[in-house]
Amino acid sequence: MSSRSNRETRKQRTFALLPILCIGFLLVLLSACGSNADQSSTGSSGVPATPTVTGAQKCGTINVSGPRLVPTDSAQAKQGSNCFYQAYQQCHPALLTLHTASVDSGMIHTFTVKQANGKCTISDLTQHYVVPKSPQGNTLHNCSGAALKADGVHVTCDNEGDVVIPIS
Repeated sequence: MSSRSNRETRKQRTFALLPILCIGFLLVLLSACGSNADQSSTGSSGVPATPTVTGAQKCGTINVSGPRLVPTDSAQAKQGSNCFYQAYQQCHPALLTLHTASVDSGMIHTFTVKQANGKCTISDLTQHYVVPKSPQGNTLHNCSGAALKADGVHVTCDNEGDVVIPIS
């Protein structure tokens, strides 16, 4: 076979693979866009699935660390906790992220307040991580309510018990 026919054969194979590669790339992109925060999902992508609530007030992110889980910024913790609790009391859509970290692991909680079927609901989307890996597994917990106590806002969720959003 001549070198010209070898080149043409390689070209034909390359062009035959191109549509398959494009379809594969599109499938990967579409699967990445298919997250639904109202369902429980698990994955190992490490990309937090942030719930979306139309018109939600963003109450911020509270970072806590150490064995006593003390907020790294007490003013931010107070503002975020108060914002979230007031939104729950008034049943206004709101989002709050609580990031707890110990020496080599942590948990990311994304709390959502919204109204569903005439009721005020809270949900908690959690992700766990062990350093140096990215957060793993999105688990959505339905919560029965929130109560303001001396140490923070206690959110009671199924399979989690009380999760404390610290005030300071």
